[in-house]
Amino acid sequence: MREVKTPLHVFDVESKFPCVAADERYVYAGADKGVVHVWRQDTWELVTELKPKGEHFTCDVALGHGRVYSASGYHVYIWEKDSWNLYAKAKGNATIFKVAVGGVLLYAAEQPPEKEGLIRIWPYELEELADTFPIKRGVEGLFVDDKFLYCTSAMDGVMIWDMTSWKKVADITGPKEGAFGVATSDRYLYVGWLDGPIYAYAKRAWQKVGELQGHDSFVTDMATDGKVMVSASVDKSLRVWDLKSGRCLARLGTGSLNYYSVAIHRPYVFAGTQKTVEVWELPTA
Repeated sequence: MREVKTPLHVFDVESKFPCVAADERYVYAGADKGVVHVWRQDTWELVTELKPKGEHFTCDVALGHGRVYSASGYHVYIWEKDSWNLYAKAKGNATIFKVAVGGVLLYAAEQPPEKEGLIRIWPYELEELADTFPIKRGVEGLFVDDKFLYCTSAMDGVMIWDMTSWKKVADITGPKEGAFGVATSDRYLYVGWLDGPIYAYAKRAWQKVGELQGHDSFVTDMATDGKVMVSASVDKSLRVWDLKSGRCLARLGTGSLNYYSVAIHRPYVFAGTQKTVEVWELPTA
């Protein structure tokens, strides 16, 4: 297993828990007061700062349809890429912690204090609210692929809905604690549990079929490009996994900071840690 302790580049971010996203041109990081920083990948220069009116920190950032979606306070703000104009905003009834874009739909997970939450679903053009799903307390992750919607809870596990029928198809509970990170491949769902392990589950059957061992503490976030997966953890490391073999290809990290979010866009890994976003070279299988 390869060990890398020095990142290629580091961005400063005014947030203890910056969320990250990336596409072929830009790196995005959510910060305090609803701000989203945008940097170029070819020069690492700051392009702009997306600034809604509000004092809430940015909980999540998602990309899709040529737009940037940022969750802050009770709103999802929708920004046009390149012009960086505010296109629209969607409003919930409680703090929106996670946002995801899949197909022609926008998903937002809101969580009132000490109560069960709600996933709100809009067409991405925001004509009207399409549907809502009730969710458990402690929402930590929201992810959508071409067939399913996944929501993780720090107090429970993973809730899964079929996006054709819009019916819940599974509730997965972990070994001891709830779940944070989630990622998928064509055949498998990968879940990072609070007590350390990453479990692989067969899609549709939703049965555990394997385990990726290596992290010493809970996995906060995961990202995959279909060939490799990167997991972020509060054990102060990022791990890169070959999805075909299940082998850990590399351990990335300075050894001094916890990692809270991660994104992949080849040839880079982008990781959010305390008040910085680090850029790492993505190892190949």
